[in-house]
Amino acid sequence: MEHRTSVDRIVSLLKEGNTRYVRGKHESHLRHEENRLKTSNEGQRPAVAVLSCSDSRVPVEVLFDCSIGDIFTVRVAGNVAGSSESGSLEYAADHLGISVLLVMGHTQCGAVTAAVNGQGSGGGVGHILSKIVPAVNKTRAAYPGLSGNELVEAVVRANVWQTIEELLNTSPAIRESVRTGRLEILGACYDIRDGRIEWMGIHPKQEQLLGQTT
Repeated sequence: MEHRTSVDRIVSLLKEGNTRYVRGKHESHLRHEENRLKTSNEGQRPAVAVLSCSDSRVPVEVLFDCSIGDIFTVRVAGNVAGSSESGSLEYAADHLGISVLLVMGHTQCGAVTAAVNGQGSGGGVGHILSKIVPAVNKTRAAYPGLSGNELVEAVVRANVWQTIEELLNTSPAIRESVRTGRLEILGACYDIRDGRIEWMGIHPKQEQLLGQTT
């Protein structure tokens, strides 16, 4: 019950922060100095981690109107989950005791668009896009009539699920935290035009994924 209440409260605070951001009623700046001093003296104790895209239009703390020390943020193009991202989130779960991990995609994502268009096959960019390709293939199979921007936006959401699936399949630490109820992983999508965040909830096949990986 305590964990459930904690998760609900954390999500509520994030939603309230995003509402303030959309309305231009920011409050977090009032706590910056206080939180900077507190976290420098006492260390960090964030309740939530966010894995998001590195796109400059997606400044995580700003979108949730949060201050220093509120969010453990991991950003990478396409909000994919490689070993570095997984390791960072494992640290947040195991050592910082976060209760919520939010995987957040966003509209008009350049990495997703490139994956849909078959671009960037080499180097580090190619490695990132290869992690998005499964979401592209699943979306095309499920919605063969989609193309252009509609296809990209559908893949953005499918890629959020793909990343959560990757975390559960490849990180025993994160998987165990979810299985034991110490951590909840949620999906979300940020609209870069209106500033609102769509909350997608837990992975629709989470129980199955946990069962497959035991």
